[in-house]
Amino acid sequence: MSNVARDQFETGLEQDRRSFAQSLRLLRYRLAEKQAALSSEVGCSDAAVSLWESGCRLPTLRNFHRLLTVVASSGATNAELLELRAAWQRDRMMRARHPSFLFDEATSAPRPEDAPTRAPDVTDV
Repeated sequence: MSNVARDQFETGLEQDRRSFAQSLRLLRYRLAEKQAALSSEVGCSDAAVSLWESGCRLPTLRNFHRLLTVVASSGATNAELLELRAAWQRDRMMRARHPSFLFDEATSAPRPEDAPTRAPDVTDV
């Protein structure tokens, strides 16, 4: 394998491993967007974009579709859009498998359906 082919292959592998947070941050930097401007166009708070880029939260499906529309109109390539979508899907799957990620995205509190149905009783021990 030539050096050029190996570099392209390794770059492809790096892109496959990027998290949604990393992909979004790199794309926003390339498009020279500020978090506040991006959040305004998507219709969310700039804190939400910050949480997405830090990896603390993922956008809801509705906000994710808005985000794709905004970055596409700002000049993102089809490859970048596909990478962002794949990373979002991977991260959602990972969070679905790990209960520690089950938080309500609006309030950062555990969802009511994830809370115990009753307090443990002393006699249960």
